[in-house]
Amino acid sequence: MKKLTLLAIIIFFIGLNSSFAQTPVVNPIPSFNFPMNEPLAVFHEGKIKSANREKREMDVMVTTRSTNMGSIYATVYVFKIKPNKILGPFIVFSGDELEVPIDNSKWGVTVECTDPIDVSVWTD
Repeated sequence: MKKLTLLAIIIFFIGLNSSFAQTPVVNPIPSFNFPMNEPLAVFHEGKIKSANREKREMDVMVTTRSTNMGSIYATVYVFKIKPNKILGPFIVFSGDELEVPIDNSKWGVTVECTDPIDVSVWTD
């Protein structure tokens, strides 16, 4: 009986843990005025438009939807998909634009913020 109770408790906690550990939805690049309703947003490039350019820029702009009078900012990571390379963390305040030089590989962006913000991500 004790083993059955212990097994039931373990199964309950495994199910509870898996319900909280959901992978975030991946959004396309470019995305404009994406409303962040969760504390984490992930963006990935699909096809790269200009494969002949060696250098490009990943641009990230954060705007707030909050009435909070304090400084609202997001933590941004820019990452290369293959081979793995992470740039950041970068702190981007509301109304500011982050420009990160990148190469011609596929890249992604992770944005973390606990306040309600809108995020725009694009490449130049």
